[in-house]
Amino acid sequence: MRTSLYSILCIGIRLAAVLLAVHTLLGMPGAYALPHGDWSVGETWLFVILNAALLLFAFMLWVFPGMLARLAADKASQQVFESPMEGTELQYIAFSILGLWLFFDGIFGLSHTGLRELILRHYMRVNTGLDTSELNAQSIASLVSNAIELILGAALVLGGRGLVGILRRVRHTALPAAMNGDGVVEESEKS
Repeated sequence: MRTSLYSILCIGIRLAAVLLAVHTLLGMPGAYALPHGDWSVGETWLFVILNAALLLFAFMLWVFPGMLARLAADKASQQVFESPMEGTELQYIAFSILGLWLFFDGIFGLSHTGLRELILRHYMRVNTGLDTSELNAQSIASLVSNAIELILGAALVLGGRGLVGILRRVRHTALPAAMNGDGVVEESEKS
């Protein structure tokens, strides 16, 4: 496979866009649940607008990664790299890396939330004599968000090859019948 630094940077930028979108979506319930009762209408709208701006930015990075890649690579963007790996293998590696990132972030988030709740309960029991066994809304939202992140990460790591196959089938069914997977018109159709 032949590729350029520009293409590799575009892949990295799109990966960052997916991470930004996933973290924004998974962080919204926990961020909103923490001070939910005290939020005014203006603060709620500000929360929605800021998260929508982050999602729009992630979308723009996904759709237009070339502008940022050209800025980062400058003159070296046309440098060609050759590799014996195919594009599907690179996609599989990218999905696996994204999955590992999400999986470990979910594990760290679950352990952080669990330790925070343990320390809070110990503090409440020792200093106030109250034994709280209920989780607050922010902790529940954080646990659910981290569990979803852990499951999504594991699914990407274990199902990356299948996802690459699905993407490949979707891309190929969208192409005209006369084109092969590389976008080249086949010989029998040229004449």
